[in-house]
Amino acid sequence: MITIKLKYKTDEESSTRIKEYRRQYSSVFKVYFNRLQEKMPSKEILHLELNNTELVSSAFKGSALTEARTLLKTLELKKCQDKNHLIFGGRKSFLDRIKGNISREELRERRLQKLCCVGQAEKHGNVMFSIQEDFNILFKPTRQEHIILEVLDSQKKRYSRELKALYIKSFLEKKYPITYHLDNDFVYLSFDETILKNENKELNQISNRVMALDLNPNYIGWSIVDWVSSSEFKVIKSGIYNFKNLNDKEKEFKDLKLSSEHSKRKYLSNKRRTEVFEVSKNLINKALYYKCQIFSVEDLNIQFKDSGLGKSLNKLINNQWIRTDLVSNLEKRCNIFGIKFLKVKPEYSSFIGNFLYRSLNLPDMILASIEIGRRAFEFYNQYVSKKFEIRKNIVRPSLVDFRTLYLKSLEEFELQPIYKDLIELYYFFKKSKMLYRLSLDKFNLEFSSCFSIKSQLSHISFD
Repeated sequence: MITIKLKYKTDEESSTRIKEYRRQYSSVFKVYFNRLQEKMPSKEILHLELNNTELVSSAFKGSALTEARTLLKTLELKKCQDKNHLIFGGRKSFLDRIKGNISREELRERRLQKLCCVGQAEKHGNVMFSIQEDFNILFKPTRQEHIILEVLDSQKKRYSRELKALYIKSFLEKKYPITYHLDNDFVYLSFDETILKNENKELNQISNRVMALDLNPNYIGWSIVDWVSSSEFKVIKSGIYNFKNLNDKEKEFKDLKLSSEHSKRKYLSNKRRTEVFEVSKNLINKALYYKCQIFSVEDLNIQFKDSGLGKSLNKLINNQWIRTDLVSNLEKRCNIFGIKFLKVKPEYSSFIGNFLYRSLNLPDMILASIEIGRRAFEFYNQYVSKKFEIRKNIVRPSLVDFRTLYLKSLEEFELQPIYKDLIELYYFFKKSKMLYRLSLDKFNLEFSSCFSIKSQLSHISFD
């Protein structure tokens, strides 16, 4: 076993709350230790009714009993004959109090046990604590009470390898228990040091498995696809994040002529930004869970200009859509966890995705994301790993490669195979004003709330 010690900070209210948890936990621990000395069976100890310990849940009680057993066993191994006079907090603190060097309150503080929760493999490592993507520690003693332990940046840097390995293992593999101890200044993580072995293999990524996004202000389509070749692939999972409700709410406030400084609009703006970062975390967690080798987005460069489509749409694109924040956060997280992050050219991706892959019967934005993923697959293997010869098929997929899918889609539109490539076909659709997108209306989808009941976003997944 190995233990890392992380200094943290939190707000004053949370700090006071942690002290109260420690106080009640210490009372339970001392009672359990004394009963173990009296040879009381463990089952009976756990069913003792104790006053003023309402914060000590069953998980904490089990941990207190485990810690008490460990202390008793340690004393027995040391052949300590004076267990009844064990000084909690240490002999030095006791002597300091006798000499008047510390107050009674300080002595009580020193005598408090570290709050302990023993690791549970089936609970992503621990039922009360978890490592977050930013390597802070979340302490969640109840469903309603969540306390963020903000680990100091110097500590994150020093233990980045350990924290990264622990996060990945606890999230992906339910077999690595992590025991946490918490005092007023430090949180201690104890775990099997074999977690840190083979650090470069911790993700166990699947070769040529690509997660890709199609980014739009109202909807984000995503897909996870295994690519064999440019035209041989299998969709593993896909879905959509729906921002439309947020954007509609913003338009409603604007129509009511509420200023940008109005509390409702400021709340909505902050809410949108928070939701964007939650989406980023959720996407990376999906990429980790499905062991994606590559994460791909469009390399968009949207300028602040009049798009010729009206002020409302321009505002939606240029102001409300926090695309830069999302992409930069995704890239940061991919770098942390060793996922290759690629930006590819977006030209014609929506048309090609909707035309070539329409037999999959998935919505517009998911089909576009599949095409983005194909481009990332080709770019990576042509220019990064250099496993493929360089071909001009990244933006313009070869009709020879896609002959079956191409002819199938032409048949659906009752068209003849007279086009030299998909770009020529695109301009035919544009000129003739034929509709090619598989719209959401066609699918009659029911979106579910994202992250929490308070979330302004909704989402849906496809197998």
